[in-house]
Amino acid sequence: MTSWLRVLGLRVASLCALVAIGLVPHQPGAAAAQPDLPTLLDSFDRAVALVYDAAERQVAALEAARPPAPQVPDVFALLDHLAGCVAQACDASAIALDVELALAGSLSLERRCAALSCLERHLREARRDAARAADPAVRAEYEATCERLRDVRNSI
Repeated sequence: MTSWLRVLGLRVASLCALVAIGLVPHQPGAAAAQPDLPTLLDSFDRAVALVYDAAERQVAALEAARPPAPQVPDVFALLDHLAGCVAQACDASAIALDVELALAGSLSLERRCAALSCLERHLREARRDAARAADPAVRAEYEATCERLRDVRNSI
């Protein structure tokens, strides 16, 4: 029974809506209340233009606030800096070695033998690496290292 009443109520509501739609254009004040289509389109265009301008201003503000991209360092400058760091480390190690050599005369016989053993091992490794080096500059560095190790060995 409830479903029959619902169907009847739905049909009555639909009929009332159709009558209302049919009567609205025939009322004298209804035609004046409808907006003019070109005016409506113009106002829509103005609204879209305002929104677009606001979006453009926000994009411009975000681009202006963006930090500049970090500059990529020059490779040659970076290599020069690293070469300077290596040279400083080599100088510091040479100074430390000279200090230790100055104190080597006061070493006991056991410590002197241990130091000579370490020097011989490093000398063998430097000779081996010098023989394997394909680059003449690298080979020259190994030869200089061997020369320095021989000098240290002779001073102990």
